[in-house]
Amino acid sequence: MDEELLSPMTTSSQAARDDDEEAQKLAQLLANFDKKRRNERRLKFQAIVSHGEKLAKTCQQQVSKVFEQAELEMEKRVEQHRQNEARVTSEIRNLEKKLLELIAARSDTIQSVAEAVSRQVTDIVTETRKHAEAVTQVAEEEGKAIRSALDQLWTAAAAVDPATAATAESGGKSTAAATGAAAAFGVEEEEEGEGGYGGMGEGGGEEDGEESRMQLEGEGGGIEEAAAAAAAAASV
Repeated sequence: MDEELLSPMTTSSQAARDDDEEAQKLAQLLANFDKKRRNERRLKFQAIVSHGEKLAKTCQQQVSKVFEQAELEMEKRVEQHRQNEARVTSEIRNLEKKLLELIAARSDTIQSVAEAVSRQVTDIVTETRKHAEAVTQVAEEEGKAIRSALDQLWTAAAAVDPATAATAESGGKSTAAATGAAAAFGVEEEEEGEGGYGGMGEGGGEEDGEESRMQLEGEGGGIEEAAAAAAAAASV
């Protein structure tokens, strides 16, 4: 009977011990599972971190390469721009030099032409003055010849008839006045030709002087013929 009473108690204590052992095993399993999960998480996290570091390193390397390539390309472009700028500057300087040389050459040419024109103008003025002096000299000589012829005419007329001499003297004075006016007019025309050579030309004064000389010679010839006629009448 005692054994029967003790048997359920023993069974219950054995069951309790078994339950405790099961509980401990479960707790141990849970602890191991939790530890394993934490370990796996840690490993996964480490793997993720390592992979991230590798990605970051790779990205940094790629970015560094991109920056290096961009920097090299930029340096090439800058160098090319400098070369182009130097070439353009050199071309501009060469063009400026050629332009200055051309301007200097044109200036020398213009100055030479101006000097040549000035020399030609001086020569024309000198020749015109020479012609004017020659015309003046011819007019003076013709005037002297006319006055001499008039003196001879008056002398011959006075020998023939005093009244005729007075008439001849009056006519001779008129003729001398007209001749002097013609000579003076010829000289004035020559002087005007000298002052305005640009409009008349070099031959204008010479032609006027020739016309004046021919006019004076014609008048002088007529007076000489009159003097000869008067002398013939006196001899008769």
